[in-house]
Amino acid sequence: MSENIYLEQYSTGISDNKLKVCISNKQGDMPRVRVFKKSSVGRNAKCLKITIEKDPTIYYNTLNLPIDILKEIKLWVYLNYPVLLELWNEDTDYFDTLHYLNMLRRIDE
Repeated sequence: MSENIYLEQYSTGISDNKLKVCISNKQGDMPRVRVFKKSSVGRNAKCLKITIEKDPTIYYNTLNLPIDILKEIKLWVYLNYPVLLELWNEDTDYFDTLHYLNMLRRIDE
């Protein structure tokens, strides 16, 4: 089952409260997280894509976010790399997804 989960500032600690961080299990070849503006979420919406790895790389960005926000997004992926990668590689159901969500850390913890 492929499922998108959208996280906001209160879940991530990223200081821009107009963003939604989209995590999911495997969709495509490269493990990644997507970031959208709250007002525009979807397949054709402007977004940022960042790899899920120990040293995350932003490889697509049409949001024109400030450098400090980009650093916060990278930090959030770095802090949550093991959980995000495990979620990416799992075929999860609702209860498994809750398990992963409870393991995610905010950047300000």
